[in-house]
Amino acid sequence: MKRREKESLRSLSVPELESEYRKRRTELFEMKFQKYFKKVENPLRARYLRREIAALATWIRDKSAVGSASDGR
Repeated sequence: MKRREKESLRSLSVPELESEYRKRRTELFEMKFQKYFKKVENPLRARYLRREIAALATWIRDKSAVGSASDGR
């Protein structure tokens, strides 16, 4: 993920981040499925998708924790 893309994704709300997370998980699943039936155009894309998914999951967890901490007080 490029720096500008990271910054733009980080500024999204939790529901928007979850939507991006689901979209990338679906893309990774489809890529894994295609790998068994036909050649994948860019096999390194799977590595980048896994990293993007991990980053999105971290940002979702961080924003959710911040939101629940401020709601609880």
